[in-house]
Amino acid sequence: MKIENLMQTSAGLKFFASGNSSHSHNSTLHSVPNRRPSWQREMEKVMRATNPTAILSLLYAAETALFLRGQELSDIPDTIEEREAIRAATNDLLDIKINRLKWPDYRRSGLAEAQ
Repeated sequence: MKIENLMQTSAGLKFFASGNSSHSHNSTLHSVPNRRPSWQREMEKVMRATNPTAILSLLYAAETALFLRGQELSDIPDTIEEREAIRAATNDLLDIKINRLKWPDYRRSGLAEAQ
């Protein structure tokens, strides 16, 4: 079975991998961890974390990985799907900041309109 492009996980993350395997999606993802961009591994860590202090440091690591991958993709054609997944992951991090870390939601405070 060939695994390509988007694979949906229970946490809502989308993974990019390709390779041949007769195993299930989960075992294939774990058998080729270096084939996924680092931002996906960082996002998994944030999603699993429960301690607010750990969430914050993992969140910053994920933001950095997302930014760096976005920079890499700027010169690579045909990366629309991964760019969309990065955009969705960025929104997921904002939701974590607001809902799990109790940061203010600037989108509802009127500050978003001022920008």
